[in-house]
Amino acid sequence: MAATAPPDVRASLGRFGALPAWLAGAVDPDLIGAVLARHEPGLAIRGVTAKRLRLRSDGSAWTGRYQVTAAGPDGAVREVALTGTLHPPAAAPAADDATAAPFGTAGWRRILPELGLELAPAPDDEVSLPTLPALTDPERARALLEEQIRAAAPAYAGLRLAGCTPRVVRYKPGSRCTILYDLAYPPGAHGPQLVAAKTYGGEKGRNAWDGMRALWKSPLAAGDVVTIAEPLAYVPELRVLLQGPVPEQRTLKELIRSALDAGTPEALAELDAAMDRTAAGLAALHASGVEYGEPVTIDDELDEIRGVLRAMAVSVPELADAAGPLLTRVTELAARHPGDPAVPAHRSFRPAQVLLHDDRIGFIDFDGICQTEPAIDVALFVSSVKGLGLVDRNVDPAAYDQQLGQLERICGRFLERYRALAPISRERVALWETLDLLTDVMHAWTKVKPSKLPPAMLLLERHLEVSGLA
Repeated sequence: MAATAPPDVRASLGRFGALPAWLAGAVDPDLIGAVLARHEPGLAIRGVTAKRLRLRSDGSAWTGRYQVTAAGPDGAVREVALTGTLHPPAAAPAADDATAAPFGTAGWRRILPELGLELAPAPDDEVSLPTLPALTDPERARALLEEQIRAAAPAYAGLRLAGCTPRVVRYKPGSRCTILYDLAYPPGAHGPQLVAAKTYGGEKGRNAWDGMRALWKSPLAAGDVVTIAEPLAYVPELRVLLQGPVPEQRTLKELIRSALDAGTPEALAELDAAMDRTAAGLAALHASGVEYGEPVTIDDELDEIRGVLRAMAVSVPELADAAGPLLTRVTELAARHPGDPAVPAHRSFRPAQVLLHDDRIGFIDFDGICQTEPAIDVALFVSSVKGLGLVDRNVDPAAYDQQLGQLERICGRFLERYRALAPISRERVALWETLDLLTDVMHAWTKVKPSKLPPAMLLLERHLEVSGLA
Protein backbone atom coordinates (compact mmCIF):
# COMPACT_ATOMS: atom_id res chain seq x y z
CA MET A 1 0.00 0.00 0.00
CA ALA A 2 3.02 2.26 -0.30
CA ALA A 3 2.25 3.90 -3.65
CA THR A 4 2.70 7.68 -3.50
CA ALA A 5 -0.52 9.48 -2.53
CA PRO A 6 -1.68 12.72 -4.15
CA PRO A 7 0.01 15.65 -2.38
CA ASP A 8 -3.29 17.34 -1.50
CA VAL A 9 -4.49 14.67 0.99
CA ARG A 10 -2.77 16.21 4.03
CA ALA A 11 -3.38 19.79 2.92
CA SER A 12 -7.10 19.17 2.56
CA LEU A 13 -7.35 17.41 5.91
CA GLY A 14 -5.68 20.41 7.53
CA ARG A 15 -9.00 22.25 7.24
CA PHE A 16 -10.28 20.05 10.06
CA GLY A 17 -7.45 21.21 12.34
CA ALA A 18 -9.33 23.69 14.57
CA LEU A 19 -12.95 24.41 15.41
CA PRO A 20 -14.05 27.97 14.61
CA ALA A 21 -14.47 30.22 17.67
CA TRP A 22 -18.26 30.34 17.31
CA LEU A 23 -18.50 26.54 17.45
CA ALA A 24 -16.01 26.05 20.29
CA GLY A 25 -17.82 28.81 22.21
CA ALA A 26 -20.94 26.66 22.38
CA VAL A 27 -19.25 24.44 24.98
CA ASP A 28 -17.18 27.11 26.77
CA PRO A 29 -18.74 27.29 30.26
CA ASP A 30 -17.26 30.69 31.17
CA LEU A 31 -18.36 32.30 27.92
CA ILE A 32 -21.87 30.85 28.05
CA GLY A 33 -22.24 31.84 31.69
CA ALA A 34 -21.12 35.42 31.05
CA VAL A 35 -23.44 35.88 28.06
CA LEU A 36 -26.41 34.28 29.80
CA ALA A 37 -25.89 36.51 32.86
CA ARG A 38 -26.10 39.61 30.63
CA HIS A 39 -29.47 38.46 29.35
CA GLU A 40 -30.79 37.43 32.78
CA PRO A 41 -30.31 40.43 35.13
CA GLY A 42 -30.26 39.43 38.78
CA LEU A 43 -29.19 35.87 38.01
CA ALA A 44 -25.77 34.79 39.28
CA ILE A 45 -24.41 31.96 37.12
CA ARG A 46 -22.31 29.57 39.20
CA GLY A 47 -21.57 27.01 36.51
CA VAL A 48 -22.54 25.74 33.05
CA THR A 49 -22.04 22.26 31.59
CA ALA A 50 -22.71 21.48 27.92
CA LYS A 51 -23.82 17.91 27.18
CA ARG A 52 -24.38 15.81 24.09
CA LEU A 53 -24.31 18.46 21.38
CA ARG A 54 -25.01 16.87 18.01
CA LEU A 55 -25.16 18.22 14.49
CA ARG A 56 -28.58 17.80 12.93
CA SER A 57 -28.79 15.41 10.02
CA ASP A 58 -29.49 18.30 7.64
CA GLY A 59 -26.46 20.21 8.95
CA SER A 60 -28.47 23.33 9.78
CA ALA A 61 -27.70 23.52 13.53
CA TRP A 62 -26.45 21.66 16.60
CA THR A 63 -28.75 20.62 19.44
CA GLY A 64 -27.86 19.57 22.96
CA ARG A 65 -28.45 20.00 26.67
CA TYR A 66 -27.04 22.50 29.14
CA GLN A 67 -26.91 22.14 32.91
CA VAL A 68 -26.86 25.57 34.56
CA THR A 69 -26.20 26.20 38.25
CA ALA A 70 -27.49 29.64 39.20
CA ALA A 71 -28.53 31.76 42.18
CA GLY A 72 -31.63 33.91 41.82
CA PRO A 73 -32.36 37.30 43.40
CA ASP A 74 -33.37 35.51 46.62
CA GLY A 75 -29.95 33.84 46.81
CA ALA A 76 -31.34 30.34 46.39
CA VAL A 77 -29.10 28.13 44.23
CA ARG A 78 -30.66 25.60 41.88
CA GLU A 79 -29.73 23.39 38.95
CA VAL A 80 -31.62 23.97 35.72
CA ALA A 81 -31.59 21.65 32.70
CA LEU A 82 -31.95 23.41 29.36
CA THR A 83 -32.08 22.35 25.74
CA GLY A 84 -29.95 24.37 23.35
CA THR A 85 -29.94 24.94 19.59
CA LEU A 86 -26.73 26.37 18.13
CA HIS A 87 -26.93 28.13 14.75
CA PRO A 88 -23.91 28.96 12.55
CA PRO A 89 -23.14 32.70 12.15
CA ALA A 90 -24.89 32.95 8.78
CA ALA A 91 -28.15 31.72 10.34
CA ALA A 92 -27.82 33.02 13.90
CA PRO A 93 -30.97 34.58 15.41
CA ALA A 94 -30.75 38.37 15.24
CA ALA A 95 -32.83 39.26 18.29
CA ASP A 96 -33.59 38.00 21.76
CA ASP A 97 -37.26 37.08 21.78
CA ALA A 98 -37.45 37.12 25.57
CA THR A 99 -40.32 35.81 27.67
CA ALA A 100 -41.56 37.04 31.01
CA ALA A 101 -41.42 33.61 32.65
CA PRO A 102 -38.78 33.09 35.38
CA PHE A 103 -35.48 31.55 34.30
CA GLY A 104 -35.73 27.85 33.44
CA THR A 105 -39.45 27.53 34.15
CA ALA A 106 -42.14 26.38 31.72
CA GLY A 107 -42.59 29.04 29.07
CA TRP A 108 -39.14 30.56 29.55
CA ARG A 109 -37.07 30.95 26.38
CA ARG A 110 -33.94 32.92 25.60
CA ILE A 111 -31.90 33.67 22.48
CA LEU A 112 -28.24 34.57 22.96
CA PRO A 113 -27.42 36.23 19.61
CA GLU A 114 -23.74 36.68 20.53
CA LEU A 115 -23.44 32.87 20.54
CA GLY A 116 -26.16 32.01 18.03
CA LEU A 117 -27.68 29.93 20.82
CA GLU A 118 -31.35 29.36 21.65
CA LEU A 119 -32.18 28.03 25.11
CA ALA A 120 -35.38 26.55 26.56
CA PRO A 121 -36.26 24.29 29.52
CA ALA A 122 -35.39 20.63 29.01
CA PRO A 123 -38.20 18.08 29.29
CA ASP A 124 -38.52 16.12 32.50
CA ASP A 125 -36.74 12.78 32.54
CA GLU A 126 -40.04 10.90 32.69
CA VAL A 127 -41.20 12.72 29.57
CA SER A 128 -37.97 12.07 27.70
CA LEU A 129 -37.79 8.40 28.76
CA PRO A 130 -41.31 7.24 29.68
CA THR A 131 -40.25 3.63 30.36
CA LEU A 132 -38.07 4.62 33.33
CA PRO A 133 -40.74 4.46 36.10
CA ALA A 134 -41.84 0.98 35.03
CA LEU A 135 -38.24 -0.22 35.08
CA THR A 136 -37.08 1.33 38.35
CA ASP A 137 -40.07 0.62 40.60
CA PRO A 138 -39.14 -2.66 42.39
CA GLU A 139 -42.61 -4.23 42.30
CA ARG A 140 -43.48 -3.20 38.74
CA ALA A 141 -40.03 -4.34 37.58
CA ARG A 142 -40.38 -7.68 39.40
CA ALA A 143 -43.67 -8.40 37.64
CA LEU A 144 -42.26 -7.32 34.28
CA LEU A 145 -39.13 -9.45 34.55
CA GLU A 146 -41.03 -12.51 35.74
CA GLU A 147 -43.63 -12.31 32.97
CA GLN A 148 -41.26 -11.53 30.10
CA ILE A 149 -38.49 -13.99 30.98
CA ARG A 150 -41.02 -16.78 31.52
CA ALA A 151 -42.50 -16.20 28.08
CA ALA A 152 -39.28 -15.75 26.09
CA ALA A 153 -36.67 -17.99 27.76
CA PRO A 154 -37.66 -21.69 27.76
CA ALA A 155 -35.03 -22.50 30.40
CA TYR A 156 -36.89 -20.24 32.85
CA ALA A 157 -40.50 -21.12 31.97
CA GLY A 158 -41.35 -21.63 35.65
CA LEU A 159 -39.53 -18.53 36.91
CA ARG A 160 -40.87 -17.09 40.19
CA LEU A 161 -39.38 -13.98 41.77
CA ALA A 162 -39.79 -12.84 45.35
CA GLY A 163 -38.40 -9.41 44.53
CA CYS A 164 -35.79 -7.40 42.71
CA THR A 165 -33.53 -4.46 43.48
CA PRO A 166 -32.99 -2.10 40.50
CA ARG A 167 -29.72 -0.18 40.06
CA VAL A 168 -29.44 2.40 37.26
CA VAL A 169 -25.84 2.15 36.03
CA ARG A 170 -26.11 4.22 32.84
CA TYR A 171 -28.57 6.90 31.83
CA LYS A 172 -28.81 9.27 28.89
CA PRO A 173 -32.03 11.29 29.14
CA GLY A 174 -34.33 10.69 26.23
CA SER A 175 -32.39 7.81 24.71
CA ARG A 176 -30.57 5.11 26.67
CA CYS A 177 -30.68 3.52 30.09
CA THR A 178 -29.07 0.40 31.56
CA ILE A 179 -30.44 -1.07 34.78
CA LEU A 180 -29.08 -4.01 36.77
CA TYR A 181 -31.49 -6.09 38.85
CA ASP A 182 -30.41 -8.16 41.85
CA LEU A 183 -33.04 -10.89 42.01
CA ALA A 184 -34.52 -12.65 45.05
CA TYR A 185 -36.34 -16.01 44.88
CA PRO A 186 -38.88 -17.73 47.13
CA PRO A 187 -37.72 -20.92 48.89
CA GLY A 188 -37.03 -23.70 46.43
CA ALA A 189 -37.02 -21.44 43.36
CA HIS A 190 -33.93 -20.47 41.42
CA GLY A 191 -32.74 -18.60 38.32
CA PRO A 192 -30.22 -15.94 37.34
CA GLN A 193 -28.99 -13.84 40.25
CA LEU A 194 -28.53 -10.76 38.10
CA VAL A 195 -30.42 -9.46 35.06
CA ALA A 196 -29.57 -6.41 32.95
CA ALA A 197 -32.19 -4.30 31.17
CA LYS A 198 -31.18 -1.99 28.32
CA THR A 199 -33.50 0.53 26.69
CA TYR A 200 -33.14 1.48 23.03
CA GLY A 201 -34.37 3.96 20.48
CA GLY A 202 -35.54 2.74 17.10
CA GLU A 203 -34.95 -0.89 16.19
CA LYS A 204 -31.49 -1.36 17.71
CA GLY A 205 -32.93 -3.33 20.60
CA ARG A 206 -34.68 -5.76 18.28
CA ASN A 207 -31.48 -6.16 16.27
CA ALA A 208 -29.50 -6.86 19.46
CA TRP A 209 -32.11 -9.38 20.65
CA ASP A 210 -32.23 -11.31 17.39
CA GLY A 211 -28.44 -11.21 17.05
CA MET A 212 -27.82 -12.38 20.62
CA ARG A 213 -30.27 -15.26 20.20
CA ALA A 214 -28.37 -16.34 17.09
CA LEU A 215 -25.07 -16.10 18.96
CA TRP A 216 -26.52 -18.08 21.88
CA LYS A 217 -27.28 -20.95 19.50
CA SER A 218 -23.66 -20.97 18.30
CA PRO A 219 -20.55 -22.51 19.92
CA LEU A 220 -19.93 -19.15 21.66
CA ALA A 221 -22.63 -19.95 24.23
CA ALA A 222 -20.35 -22.57 25.81
CA GLY A 223 -18.04 -19.79 26.96
CA ASP A 224 -14.88 -21.76 26.23
CA VAL A 225 -13.08 -18.79 24.64
CA VAL A 226 -15.25 -15.78 25.42
CA THR A 227 -18.34 -15.18 27.56
CA ILE A 228 -21.44 -13.56 26.07
CA ALA A 229 -24.69 -12.60 27.81
CA GLU A 230 -27.67 -14.95 27.64
CA PRO A 231 -30.60 -13.21 25.91
CA LEU A 232 -33.65 -13.51 28.18
CA ALA A 233 -36.41 -11.40 26.62
CA TYR A 234 -37.23 -8.41 24.45
CA VAL A 235 -40.19 -6.16 25.28
CA PRO A 236 -41.04 -4.37 22.01
CA GLU A 237 -43.61 -1.96 23.45
CA LEU A 238 -40.95 -0.66 25.87
CA ARG A 239 -37.98 -1.29 23.54
CA VAL A 240 -36.23 -3.03 26.43
CA LEU A 241 -33.81 -5.95 26.15
CA LEU A 242 -33.36 -8.28 29.13
CA GLN A 243 -30.18 -10.31 29.32
CA GLY A 244 -28.10 -12.35 31.72
CA PRO A 245 -24.84 -11.15 33.30
CA VAL A 246 -21.28 -11.20 31.98
CA PRO A 247 -18.80 -11.46 34.90
CA GLU A 248 -16.71 -8.31 35.25
CA GLN A 249 -13.96 -7.04 37.50
CA ARG A 250 -12.89 -4.30 35.10
CA THR A 251 -12.92 -3.50 31.41
CA LEU A 252 -10.02 -3.90 29.02
CA LYS A 253 -10.17 -0.13 28.58
CA GLU A 254 -9.43 0.31 32.29
CA LEU A 255 -6.59 -2.23 32.16
CA ILE A 256 -4.98 -0.49 29.18
CA ARG A 257 -4.99 2.85 30.98
CA SER A 258 -3.65 1.43 34.23
CA ALA A 259 -0.94 -0.58 32.46
CA LEU A 260 0.21 2.47 30.49
CA ASP A 261 0.28 4.58 33.63
CA ALA A 262 2.22 1.94 35.59
CA GLY A 263 4.59 1.11 32.74
CA THR A 264 6.08 -1.83 34.66
CA PRO A 265 7.00 -5.13 32.95
CA GLU A 266 4.41 -6.91 35.09
CA ALA A 267 1.59 -4.51 34.14
CA LEU A 268 2.46 -4.66 30.45
CA ALA A 269 2.69 -8.47 30.56
CA GLU A 270 -0.80 -8.61 32.10
CA LEU A 271 -2.03 -6.35 29.33
CA ASP A 272 -0.42 -8.50 26.63
CA ALA A 273 -2.14 -11.59 28.04
CA ALA A 274 -5.51 -9.84 28.07
CA MET A 275 -5.01 -8.61 24.50
CA ASP A 276 -4.11 -12.17 23.39
CA ARG A 277 -7.34 -13.49 24.94
CA THR A 278 -9.30 -10.69 23.28
CA ALA A 279 -7.86 -11.56 19.87
CA ALA A 280 -8.80 -15.20 20.41
CA GLY A 281 -12.32 -14.19 21.47
CA LEU A 282 -12.79 -11.98 18.44
CA ALA A 283 -11.54 -14.71 16.11
CA ALA A 284 -14.02 -17.12 17.75
CA LEU A 285 -16.87 -14.64 17.20
CA HIS A 286 -15.95 -14.27 13.54
CA ALA A 287 -15.71 -18.06 13.12
CA SER A 288 -18.97 -18.80 14.98
CA GLY A 289 -20.94 -19.37 11.77
CA VAL A 290 -23.78 -17.07 12.84
CA GLU A 291 -25.56 -15.78 9.74
CA TYR A 292 -27.68 -13.07 11.36
CA GLY A 293 -27.20 -9.38 10.52
CA GLU A 294 -27.45 -6.97 7.62
CA PRO A 295 -24.52 -6.91 5.16
CA VAL A 296 -22.14 -3.96 5.61
CA THR A 297 -19.42 -2.97 3.15
CA ILE A 298 -16.66 -0.42 3.03
CA ASP A 299 -18.68 1.35 0.32
CA ASP A 300 -21.52 1.72 2.84
CA GLU A 301 -19.09 3.29 5.30
CA LEU A 302 -17.73 5.66 2.65
CA ASP A 303 -21.26 6.71 1.69
CA GLU A 304 -22.15 7.38 5.33
CA ILE A 305 -19.03 9.47 5.88
CA ARG A 306 -19.67 11.48 2.72
CA GLY A 307 -23.23 12.13 3.90
CA VAL A 308 -22.03 13.49 7.24
CA LEU A 309 -19.43 15.63 5.49
CA ARG A 310 -22.11 17.14 3.26
CA ALA A 311 -24.14 18.00 6.36
CA MET A 312 -21.11 19.57 8.06
CA ALA A 313 -20.47 21.74 5.01
CA VAL A 314 -23.94 23.28 5.34
CA SER A 315 -22.90 25.10 8.51
CA VAL A 316 -19.13 25.12 7.87
CA PRO A 317 -18.65 25.66 4.11
CA GLU A 318 -14.86 25.59 4.39
CA LEU A 319 -15.08 21.87 5.14
CA ALA A 320 -16.60 21.10 1.74
CA ASP A 321 -14.44 18.35 0.17
CA ALA A 322 -11.86 18.62 2.97
CA ALA A 323 -11.74 14.82 3.11
CA GLY A 324 -12.37 14.32 -0.62
CA PRO A 325 -8.81 13.43 -1.65
CA LEU A 326 -8.45 10.96 1.22
CA LEU A 327 -11.76 9.26 0.49
CA THR A 328 -10.82 8.99 -3.18
CA ARG A 329 -7.55 7.39 -2.13
CA VAL A 330 -9.33 4.89 0.13
CA THR A 331 -11.81 4.03 -2.62
CA GLU A 332 -9.03 3.32 -5.10
CA LEU A 333 -7.10 1.14 -2.65
CA ALA A 334 -10.24 -0.73 -1.57
CA ALA A 335 -10.80 -1.73 -5.20
CA ARG A 336 -7.19 -2.88 -5.43
CA HIS A 337 -7.33 -4.90 -2.18
CA PRO A 338 -10.65 -6.80 -1.91
CA GLY A 339 -12.02 -7.61 1.53
CA ASP A 340 -12.11 -11.02 3.20
CA PRO A 341 -15.33 -13.09 3.15
CA ALA A 342 -18.13 -11.78 5.39
CA VAL A 343 -18.37 -13.02 8.98
CA PRO A 344 -20.65 -12.17 11.92
CA ALA A 345 -19.12 -8.93 13.25
CA HIS A 346 -19.66 -6.89 16.40
CA ARG A 347 -19.37 -3.56 14.52
CA SER A 348 -18.68 -1.41 17.63
CA PHE A 349 -15.83 -3.46 19.08
CA ARG A 350 -13.77 -1.32 21.45
CA PRO A 351 -11.83 -2.02 24.68
CA ALA A 352 -14.84 -0.83 26.71
CA GLN A 353 -16.86 -3.74 25.25
CA VAL A 354 -14.37 -6.30 26.61
CA LEU A 355 -14.96 -7.33 30.24
CA LEU A 356 -12.22 -8.98 32.29
CA HIS A 357 -12.81 -11.42 35.13
CA ASP A 358 -9.77 -13.30 36.50
CA ASP A 359 -8.21 -14.86 33.39
CA ARG A 360 -11.40 -14.83 31.34
CA ILE A 361 -12.95 -12.29 28.97
CA GLY A 362 -16.49 -11.39 27.96
CA PHE A 363 -17.95 -9.34 25.09
CA ILE A 364 -20.99 -7.06 25.46
CA ASP A 365 -23.12 -4.63 23.40
CA PHE A 366 -24.08 -6.53 20.25
CA ASP A 367 -26.46 -3.76 19.13
CA GLY A 368 -24.82 -3.44 15.71
CA ILE A 369 -24.16 -7.09 14.88
CA CYS A 370 -23.89 -7.49 11.13
CA GLN A 371 -22.33 -9.53 8.33
CA THR A 372 -19.13 -7.98 7.01
CA GLU A 373 -15.40 -8.48 6.64
CA PRO A 374 -13.44 -9.10 9.87
CA ALA A 375 -11.31 -5.99 9.33
CA ILE A 376 -14.19 -3.78 10.50
CA ASP A 377 -13.84 -5.06 14.09
CA VAL A 378 -10.05 -5.35 14.15
CA ALA A 379 -9.53 -1.83 12.78
CA LEU A 380 -11.96 -0.13 15.16
CA PHE A 381 -10.43 -1.98 18.09
CA VAL A 382 -6.83 -1.00 17.34
CA SER A 383 -7.73 2.62 16.55
CA SER A 384 -9.60 2.82 19.87
CA VAL A 385 -6.62 1.34 21.76
CA LYS A 386 -4.29 3.95 20.27
CA GLY A 387 -6.72 6.70 21.19
CA LEU A 388 -6.69 5.70 24.86
CA GLY A 389 -3.09 6.85 25.13
CA LEU A 390 -4.11 10.44 24.44
CA VAL A 391 -7.08 10.68 26.77
CA ASP A 392 -6.65 13.31 29.48
CA ARG A 393 -3.12 14.05 28.30
CA ASN A 394 -1.54 17.14 26.84
CA VAL A 395 -1.15 16.54 23.12
CA ASP A 396 2.56 17.08 22.68
CA PRO A 397 3.70 15.06 19.64
CA ALA A 398 7.29 14.85 20.86
CA ALA A 399 6.37 13.65 24.36
CA TYR A 400 3.69 11.32 23.04
CA ASP A 401 5.81 9.64 20.38
CA GLN A 402 7.28 7.06 22.74
CA GLN A 403 3.92 6.04 24.18
CA LEU A 404 2.32 5.91 20.75
CA GLY A 405 5.11 3.57 19.67
CA GLN A 406 4.27 1.36 22.64
CA LEU A 407 0.58 1.38 21.73
CA GLU A 408 1.43 0.50 18.14
CA ARG A 409 3.45 -2.44 19.45
CA ILE A 410 0.47 -3.59 21.53
CA CYS A 411 -1.87 -3.28 18.55
CA GLY A 412 0.63 -5.02 16.26
CA ARG A 413 0.77 -7.93 18.68
CA PHE A 414 -3.04 -8.06 18.76
CA LEU A 415 -3.22 -8.18 14.97
CA GLU A 416 -0.59 -10.92 14.75
CA ARG A 417 -2.38 -12.97 17.41
CA TYR A 418 -5.62 -12.62 15.45
CA ARG A 419 -3.90 -13.53 12.16
CA ALA A 420 -2.53 -16.69 13.76
CA LEU A 421 -6.12 -17.80 14.37
CA ALA A 422 -8.06 -16.43 11.40
CA PRO A 423 -7.31 -14.97 7.94
CA ILE A 424 -7.45 -11.20 7.56
CA SER A 425 -6.10 -8.66 5.08
CA ARG A 426 -3.62 -6.17 6.57
CA GLU A 427 -4.45 -3.72 3.78
CA ARG A 428 -8.16 -3.81 4.58
CA VAL A 429 -7.46 -3.28 8.29
CA ALA A 430 -5.43 -0.19 7.37
CA LEU A 431 -8.25 1.15 5.18
CA TRP A 432 -10.95 0.61 7.79
CA GLU A 433 -8.71 2.18 10.44
CA THR A 434 -8.32 5.23 8.19
CA LEU A 435 -12.09 5.64 8.08
CA ASP A 436 -12.42 5.12 11.85
CA LEU A 437 -9.80 7.77 12.60
CA LEU A 438 -11.35 10.20 10.11
CA THR A 439 -14.71 9.61 11.84
CA ASP A 440 -13.11 10.52 15.18
CA VAL A 441 -11.96 13.81 13.65
CA MET A 442 -15.44 14.45 12.30
CA HIS A 443 -17.00 13.66 15.69
CA ALA A 444 -14.94 16.42 17.28
CA TRP A 445 -16.90 18.75 14.98
CA THR A 446 -20.34 17.14 14.92
CA LYS A 447 -20.32 16.60 18.71
CA VAL A 448 -18.43 19.86 19.45
CA LYS A 449 -15.48 18.36 21.35
CA PRO A 450 -12.60 20.87 20.98
CA SER A 451 -10.32 18.90 23.31
CA LYS A 452 -10.76 15.73 21.25
CA LEU A 453 -9.72 17.32 17.96
CA PRO A 454 -5.90 17.63 18.43
CA PRO A 455 -5.40 13.97 19.47
CA ALA A 456 -7.77 12.77 16.74
CA MET A 457 -5.84 14.74 14.10
CA LEU A 458 -2.53 13.48 15.47
CA LEU A 459 -3.62 9.84 15.29
CA LEU A 460 -5.01 10.21 11.77
CA GLU A 461 -1.86 11.92 10.49
CA ARG A 462 0.37 9.32 12.17
CA HIS A 463 -1.67 6.48 10.69
CA LEU A 464 -1.54 7.95 7.18
CA GLU A 465 2.22 8.24 7.46
CA VAL A 466 2.81 4.75 8.86
CA SER A 467 0.38 3.03 6.48
CA GLY A 468 1.64 4.89 3.42
CA LEU A 469 -1.73 6.41 2.54
CA ALA A 470 -0.22 9.91 2.66
